[in-house]
Amino acid sequence: MNLFKLVLTGAAAVFAYKYATKKRESDGKSFVDDISEQAPEMADKVKAFGEQLKDKYKSTAENF
Repeated sequence: MNLFKLVLTGAAAVFAYKYATKKRESDGKSFVDDISEQAPEMADKVKAFGEQLKDKYKSTAENF
């Protein structure tokens, strides 16, 4: 049974990899290309959110 689960998991991983890297006919880009282009913008948003959380909890901690 464990071997069957392992085979299914491997097949799902291969299918997901092929789907994510398949180029679209309309623009010649893949899902991975889209994510890699948007990564710097997402990283900036995450950093800004982290700074907001730090400031919020820092001011809360100072009150106590």
